[in-house]
Amino acid sequence: MRQRALDEWLFDVDGAPSVLLTGISDDSRHLRPGIAFLAYPGAHNDGREFISDAIASGVSAIIYESPYDLPACFQNEQVPILPMPKLSQYRAALAARFYDDPSRKLPLVGVTGTNGKTSCVDFIAQALSRSDKTCGVIGTLGEGVWPTLQSTGMTTPGSVSLQRGLDDLLQKGASNIAMEVSSHALALGRVEEVVFDIAVFTQLSRDHLDFHKNMEDYEQAKMSLFCHPGLRVAIVNVDDPCGRKIVQREKEHLSIVGISLQPISSSEIPMIYLTSVLTQESGFEVEVSSPWGVGQLTVPLLGKFNLYNVMSLIGVLGSWSWSWCDIVSAIEALQPVPGRMQFLGGYNQPSVVVDYAHTPDALEQVLSTLKEHGYANVHCIFGCGGDRDKGKRSMMAKVAESLADKITVTLDNPRSEDPQKIVDDIMAGFSNPLLVNKIFDRKEAISQAIHHSSVGDVILIAGKGHESIQVIGDQKLPFNDADVVKTILEQRGGCV
Repeated sequence: MRQRALDEWLFDVDGAPSVLLTGISDDSRHLRPGIAFLAYPGAHNDGREFISDAIASGVSAIIYESPYDLPACFQNEQVPILPMPKLSQYRAALAARFYDDPSRKLPLVGVTGTNGKTSCVDFIAQALSRSDKTCGVIGTLGEGVWPTLQSTGMTTPGSVSLQRGLDDLLQKGASNIAMEVSSHALALGRVEEVVFDIAVFTQLSRDHLDFHKNMEDYEQAKMSLFCHPGLRVAIVNVDDPCGRKIVQREKEHLSIVGISLQPISSSEIPMIYLTSVLTQESGFEVEVSSPWGVGQLTVPLLGKFNLYNVMSLIGVLGSWSWSWCDIVSAIEALQPVPGRMQFLGGYNQPSVVVDYAHTPDALEQVLSTLKEHGYANVHCIFGCGGDRDKGKRSMMAKVAESLADKITVTLDNPRSEDPQKIVDDIMAGFSNPLLVNKIFDRKEAISQAIHHSSVGDVILIAGKGHESIQVIGDQKLPFNDADVVKTILEQRGGCV
């Protein structure tokens, strides 16, 4: 357990006593003796309003953002309560100082982009595990030493939780860390004081416009990772316009490796690219060219989007001085990520694919992949999350209508929004809405699709992927698409 004296940690704060601390937190729900509570105004709540709760929980110290009219009753408390101007601005630096800058002590990869973050991080962890290294992971699937991850509910934790998490992974023996870096995290300063060895850009397409003002603001948030202090190498998808902007902006300041599905020779940056691609039932045979080697690879993954993820992996491993032989071995042993092109059924059952696709671009890529791999009858089941970007709902309908043979619109995570309004927004995007099924109950939608499909058909269940709950109103109900599918297939009889 890490221990640090309050006056040693806050050496530049007058009046800080020598109180022993075991951690810091800015979340009033996770307080206990030994913790210093950082109380400051946030986007939705003001932590200073929870000072009395913090005292009741037995925290060892409280630092609050000043100026603030602290109630007089707190003046007589035995727990140290210290003011600090601009605490919210300094919280990342304070957390890094308390946990002794964990990101400086091991190679850390940050992956950003609209799609592909989770797969890239998981593939890096898989490769490292094959080389007897221990990879820490922070991302959508959870946090921990791979493959044992605990869900946090966030792609990238807040700055204080992130520094604590990095330190925890270091204490657990991680030799490397791979983490997803969301646009929210970049815009809100969650990764300030984090030193990345390598940054990966996957691609950019519409998402999160409920948070970002527009696509330009979203793009700028993603690009900001690549001017992070201390960054050594960037792996960038140059088939994407945003990726090309990153190269042009940072090529004089940063070592950049580009990736492309097309043969590209560049005098500006070294490239990883494919010279041939052969689609097979279970993946691809590709010819790849890279700064570390050239040759044929068997990629045991479906979807051309996964070829970008594989090339990103080549860039990361090559930048860590792996041999070409070891890189090839790692790629050919890759396993699909839970909830990402996860295949179930088949043989004497209809095939079912569970995927996290929740943007128009991701849905288009997954549906196109199923067509490319020979599925003639594709049934797409999808919904859209509530309290999120409403503009993409009709766009996803247009994508589904153009590529799927049958469509069922159902609920995703409606959250606090009216489910009927969400479905109406989706239905507005169809040119022939009368041909589209509407089944609000997600389990029933999946069940009907499976029971009315035949061997050789494929059902895509899009949007939730690995998620283990469905959020309806203020309820978080247990729900996992893959588990529901397995149960229905077993009831139907046959291969699961």
